[in-house]
Amino acid sequence: MVAHNNSGSTYTLGVTSLADLSPEEFKSIYLGGFKPAKGLDTWRANPSADVPSAKDWRNTGTLTPVKNQGQCGSCWAFSTMECLESREQLKGGKLTVLSEQQLVDCDKVDHGCQGGLMQNAFGYLQTAGAISEAD
Repeated sequence: MVAHNNSGSTYTLGVTSLADLSPEEFKSIYLGGFKPAKGLDTWRANPSADVPSAKDWRNTGTLTPVKNQGQCGSCWAFSTMECLESREQLKGGKLTVLSEQQLVDCDKVDHGCQGGLMQNAFGYLQTAGAISEAD
């Protein structure tokens, strides 16, 4: 067990695949080469919407297991697919794990492992449709 700086914490820290990397090594492996995506749109929340102050989705069956994008800068693809996976589970009750690799390889508006935007990925998926990891 690893000590952490908050003695009142309700979680335990452990060793991960990143634990032995220096900040410089982490940066060189995981944070390089981002290119801004084309077609940046903005979205604003409805300030008058009636929403709870907090919601913990971890135990609702709405989230897929944690995934690892490795050295690929594809957080945009992972966040897009998790959004769709969770939306479909909330709408239809079935949680399907979708393929981030489809976006990285096939969405030509974004830049694969060099970055992208969820808005562009949603646009691509509106015409192409999403495929599951099983497919």
